[in-house]
Amino acid sequence: MATADPLRPTLMTRLRAGLGGEQDGRVLEALRQAGMGAYHELMVADQARDRLTVDGYSVWTAPPGVGSHLLAAWAAVTVQRLGETMLDSVYAADPGTVGYVYPVTFQQVWHWLSAVEGWLSLAGEARDNPGYDISAALRVPVSLPVGPVARDCPAEHRDAMLLAMAVLRQHAETAMHQLEADAPADARKSVGMVKRMAGLAATSADYVAGLHVAHDDVRLHAVIDDRVRVALNLWFHIGQLAALPRLLTAYRVPSAARLLEPGAPGPAAVHAVLPVSRGSWLPQAPPAPDPAAAQVPDEETFEGRGDALVPLALPQTPHTAIISHDGSGTFSVWSLTETDEDLDLLVNRIGAYRGECALNFVEVPSALRINTKGGWRIVVRPLRHAPEWTGTAAGDGAAVLRVARGSASGMTLLRFSHSGHRYVGVTAYAEYVRALISDAGPCTEEVLLPEDTFAIEVDADGPWTLRAL
Repeated sequence: MATADPLRPTLMTRLRAGLGGEQDGRVLEALRQAGMGAYHELMVADQARDRLTVDGYSVWTAPPGVGSHLLAAWAAVTVQRLGETMLDSVYAADPGTVGYVYPVTFQQVWHWLSAVEGWLSLAGEARDNPGYDISAALRVPVSLPVGPVARDCPAEHRDAMLLAMAVLRQHAETAMHQLEADAPADARKSVGMVKRMAGLAATSADYVAGLHVAHDDVRLHAVIDDRVRVALNLWFHIGQLAALPRLLTAYRVPSAARLLEPGAPGPAAVHAVLPVSRGSWLPQAPPAPDPAAAQVPDEETFEGRGDALVPLALPQTPHTAIISHDGSGTFSVWSLTETDEDLDLLVNRIGAYRGECALNFVEVPSALRINTKGGWRIVVRPLRHAPEWTGTAAGDGAAVLRVARGSASGMTLLRFSHSGHRYVGVTAYAEYVRALISDAGPCTEEVLLPEDTFAIEVDADGPWTLRAL
């Protein structure tokens, strides 16, 4: 039987979709069509890699522009395929509502398909510039925004997410095998780390597959969500690392993945302790009252010059960090776990810098590690001291905006404009942590602000504006 045209839903289709609470997917179909150029871009990038082989080179020794082109093209095709897979899967599951999708599916597909343009833009910059270095414009490898999989989701959405996971697995494992085939003898350790990551991802995915007879049991939904999220991000990282292997010298396996190693907590404990990087969608429970909070100063200032380790004693209540640097060289600030493992890269810049970032909105760090030769200053303060979002805001660089309770009731449409030339990201903190924008260079985008958002974080290197429409 022929599949209905999702761009021309019948009256009966619209009625069925309305009764089922589904959303019009025509905008997603438009994004699907707009992103089809990703396949051609990857073909061009693969041809460039083939020429490397003829010339006696490989991705391990290629000019940065070639690796950057491969990375951006691979990522563009991957998010395009993920979005397409989700749409086709939910259409096949319910032919009576082709062209309409559940709200949770709409959000996930929107995030993936709308990211294609940014990756294609980066691929275009790298294509004809052998000296182009994508890592100077973007923090790579980039994590994949992954929303709910099973928890509070219809079965059609869950099954589509699992099918998308299988697609990404195939893409990543193909890239990994190519990386291993081209690897020089002294890269054995790096290849081993990538293979270990692939093994962790496969273990996670296979575990979820083994639960298929009980996928509808709500007691397992947190486990399914966490395992799928970890597997997807590991495979997405693998594909990027395989395109630009020099990233492996400074890369560390995400701490969330370490929970899947032997000796890690069992499935019942995973949801309670799984570390989550900013930009993910793991539900955040309201923080419990912290008796130690009263003992923490309202605002703390740390200053110094050169490398340093700054211990922190933060309560569970949200805090931000205003970070500044007056040197001319490289400046980076990492938040650390209690075991001194890297938690989040807060700043990674060259030269003078000033910006504000979220500090403990997801996990509570125990320290900050500063690497620089210049002078630096960090002011840690409660979120309540951040500027309040009033429906419009403007800034230059990184910032955090406090959203008053009740001012983000319902979904609010925002228009964000950025005139800088490097990475720009906008994150909303609500019941879920959502990456609203992840782009590079000048851009203007319209996004939905989730209901009950309590903070908005902007990561930018230039002037920006944000206003409600």
